[in-house]
Amino acid sequence: MHTYTNNNHKKLMDFEGREMQETLTHSGRSRPTGSFGGLPICRYLLVGLTALMLSACVSSDVAVIDRASREEIRSIHVAEVDVKLHTVRPNPLLKAELDDELKRTLPTCAKGSVPHRMEVTITEFEDQDVGKAIFIGDEIELEGRVQLFDIATDEEIGEYFVSRSFFWGGFIGAAMMSDAEDSLSEGFADSICEEVFGVKKVRNKTQRAN
Repeated sequence: MHTYTNNNHKKLMDFEGREMQETLTHSGRSRPTGSFGGLPICRYLLVGLTALMLSACVSSDVAVIDRASREEIRSIHVAEVDVKLHTVRPNPLLKAELDDELKRTLPTCAKGSVPHRMEVTITEFEDQDVGKAIFIGDEIELEGRVQLFDIATDEEIGEYFVSRSFFWGGFIGAAMMSDAEDSLSEGFADSICEEVFGVKKVRNKTQRAN
């Protein structure tokens, strides 16, 4: 008859425990804690939260309908701005925001001495859908025709078609798109400065246009 000491009993328990663990592992019955599909749950949560938090894309395009010469561009001083909306729905806020932004921004890039009138006819405006923006993203867009007239002769010296859009997603994107009229007006004015007058605009939180 064999007599087990405390040490022998402990070794036997350790051996049986290891054998049981190996059996469960090889049979596919082991369950890793805190994971889903073999990956930590926190990783899925992080990916999901990141997707909901941020996503952004800016698009700008200026098509030339009737290009003004370099000499004419250098001579232009935008003395008057006339904004018209030819959109499906009236939007007085957009008209006011765009009018103010053009009058504020254009003197920083059209630095000539010959007074000109800029006529802007907006043909498309798309506002945001907040719920859509948060979960799958949404786009805000502003499109319109820009014409430049010499005030003294009323002669048109240039015509362009400007399109500015922002695609945002997530909570941050929805917040940034919350003031679509203001954001698009700034972008529209910047596109004119950059593509028509060749002046790159830089904006920051304290100063709208430099």
